[in-house]
Amino acid sequence: MAENLGGSAKKALDGAWKVAKDTAKVVKESVSENNKDDEAVDEVKSIEELRVKAGGYDKAP
Repeated sequence: MAENLGGSAKKALDGAWKVAKDTAKVVKESVSENNKDDEAVDEVKSIEELRVKAGGYDKAP
């Protein structure tokens, strides 16, 4: 019984690992494609994120 349970758990984890790995690959490829097309937009977003982290240092009170 324990052997069956261990085998089933391994199959489930192997399946979950494959799905996670495949999903990460698709996301990485999508991000890479977006970066090629939208480098300027990404740079602006990065600058805006830095401003938010810095508390909007360059904005007038």
